[in-house]
Amino acid sequence: MTTRAWRFAALAALVLNVTFDRLLDVVGGTPSVAAVSARYPTLFTPAGYAFAIWGLIYAAFFAYAVYQLMPSQAERGVHERLVRPFIAYNLLGTLWLYAFRREWLAASVLVVVGMLIAGAAMYVRAQRAVDSGELAGPWRFPFRVYLGWISVATIANVAVTLVAHGWRGGRWSEAAWAESMIGVATILGLAVGYRYRDAVYASVIAWAAAAIYVARRGEHPDVAAAAWTSALVLLGWIAVLLVAKARGDDGRFERRIAGFSAGKGSPA
Repeated sequence: MTTRAWRFAALAALVLNVTFDRLLDVVGGTPSVAAVSARYPTLFTPAGYAFAIWGLIYAAFFAYAVYQLMPSQAERGVHERLVRPFIAYNLLGTLWLYAFRREWLAASVLVVVGMLIAGAAMYVRAQRAVDSGELAGPWRFPFRVYLGWISVATIANVAVTLVAHGWRGGRWSEAAWAESMIGVATILGLAVGYRYRDAVYASVIAWAAAAIYVARRGEHPDVAAAAWTSALVLLGWIAVLLVAKARGDDGRFERRIAGFSAGKGSPA
């Protein structure tokens, strides 16, 4: 395939991914994603409104897919480095929809891990391209939002699969496992935010944590408290990242964090 053909294939793969769920509805014979999730409830599953973020993800990816086809981008090598994981993510997305709706949940976990790997590849490559000046900073946004959400979705998919196979936490209570998964998501938000100065990724994790709080605040106040704490911690971290960016002192910020981690306080 030529370079241009690969780029058109990326747009076609995205269209297929976005429309495939609706196609399965038309064909019939399989429950919706929401129905399958409801059949195997977990305390980590966020409130339904949280999944509206897919609309933002798809819109951002559509904007990028069109942008990379523009004549002004014809010679930009970054799009060649992004196109294959972009296509892989979208093809895996259609496969995930089919597997999950057929309740092949163990298979769906393998697929969502593949989607996570593709998302991480796009994220890192886009970040490097921005750092080198090859890609404008705002075009990191689609990859940041997607990686944040697929990180949460991977944890949720594993939780649903374990419940479907009868696992209820072993020696730990279901609430304790949910709280530990919230903790893992929070650590990811903090770590990625620190490594890449990424408030967007952390914001997506905070969005998911707030939605878990909304879903659990009635019957499971302990899980709700963990989720609310996670959201507040991440919002505070986001504020720190945004202030550091606005002041243009990312380097000093990194040295301060390293100093605190070493127990030395704020370095001069």
